[in-house]
Amino acid sequence: MAALRSGEAHRLGIILDVSKGGLALRYIDGSQGQAGEAAVLEIIVGSDGFLLEDVPVQVVADFETGNDFSFSLLPVRRCSIEFGELTAEQRIKLEQFINSYATETRTASAR
Repeated sequence: MAALRSGEAHRLGIILDVSKGGLALRYIDGSQGQAGEAAVLEIIVGSDGFLLEDVPVQVVADFETGNDFSFSLLPVRRCSIEFGELTAEQRIKLEQFINSYATETRTASAR
């Protein structure tokens, strides 16, 4: 999970993609609209107690996607985020997160 704070708005979403440069998350829009450009991000893995907090980020894109949740009428959005300047500790924790939780995706030409 990731929590994005932009001004007074807070969004909690599922991480779809992650790299050392940024990530994409999917969240249900609770009528707050698009995320603002400048924001702060936290990456949370509750089962392991992992927390990477106060990561400066820049929102690159934020758009509505299809809603796979038949029980919800709220729109679902995808937010693409670029990491800002990380501290040494944040870089280490980000690498730990990627190594522990991310899976590599290969394109057809790389197989």
